[in-house]
Amino acid sequence: MENYIDKANSLIGDKKFEEAKTLLQINMPPDSEDIEAMKLLGLCNVNLNCTNQAIESFEFVVNKNPDDATSWFYLATMYDEINNIEKAENAYKKVISLRDEYVIAYKNLAVMYLKHQMSEKAIPFAKKVVELDPLDYQGYYISGSIDVTKKEFDSAILNFEKALALNPSILAVYNSLGAAYFAVNNLEKAASTLKMVIEQDEENVVAHYHLGNIAQIQKKYIEAFNHFQKAYTGEPSALHLTALAYCALKAEKY
Repeated sequence: MENYIDKANSLIGDKKFEEAKTLLQINMPPDSEDIEAMKLLGLCNVNLNCTNQAIESFEFVVNKNPDDATSWFYLATMYDEINNIEKAENAYKKVISLRDEYVIAYKNLAVMYLKHQMSEKAIPFAKKVVELDPLDYQGYYISGSIDVTKKEFDSAILNFEKALALNPSILAVYNSLGAAYFAVNNLEKAASTLKMVIEQDEENVVAHYHLGNIAQIQKKYIEAFNHFQKAYTGEPSALHLTALAYCALKAEKY
């Protein structure tokens, strides 16, 4: 007869996380110290967005087995999600100390530093991503994003172009590349890059906002108004509304 651990594994494989979680909770003895069951429970909680419960599960696992890199990784992502930077940082570094080739740990750590305006700390981890997997576009995308925070736009352009050479389907990279071209005042390349986004996603808020800025600089206020209007419709914000109102006034479009 199939035991409950095997059944839970099967349910997780079928993405039936709620059912697997219930099965585990019913069958796990009180004060269970079954590491495998607790890992499966943690995985269910991760996929069900039960962050605090996932943390509890994986903290239990790593306390029992401090060399479990995968559990440390899940724990790091959960700490990251609740913006516990210190614990996330330590957990990601623990993963790396256990498995130096764990590329996604380097990625996540670099992105976390970027998210919290700590770009200098992100640099070595982004470089390690490129070193470990030079065919992964994300390493170059992260590196380019770091360059942008340092206002090193020429370097950012090179990194974004490398990312797109490896994976030309990621619209966010085109938006970043277009913004970098805009920053170095190459309006022609900025516009052509951003229009490639609009060709794939007519309602792309970021592309419309940047195209609106380009048109505004060129004093094409009606064109700018139309782009800002689409940006505001997709994502109402004070930034988009202010740009929209300015161009409406300039174009006498009330």
